[in-house]
Amino acid sequence: DLHGMTREEALRSVRDFIRNCARSGRRKALVVHGKGNHSALGAVLPGLVRREVENHPDVADFGPAEPENGGAGALWIFLRQRSR
Repeated sequence: DLHGMTREEALRSVRDFIRNCARSGRRKALVVHGKGNHSALGAVLPGLVRREVENHPDVADFGPAEPENGGAGALWIFLRQRSR
């Protein structure tokens, strides 16, 4: 959950989270970035997180979360299967 984080904190957290998920063999993980409704500058983290996820080598695919999992304020990420 990235609520309340700065850009730098959020990027570091997302990178660490994806790396840890990939290392532990997870196939799917949820990143909650929020909708930016309470930000004076508007939504910053959704676009930032999306770009990071799009370009991360451990991510095979990603998509929006269902409403009960955060809807537009969250992304499901699907991790690449690592060779053994």
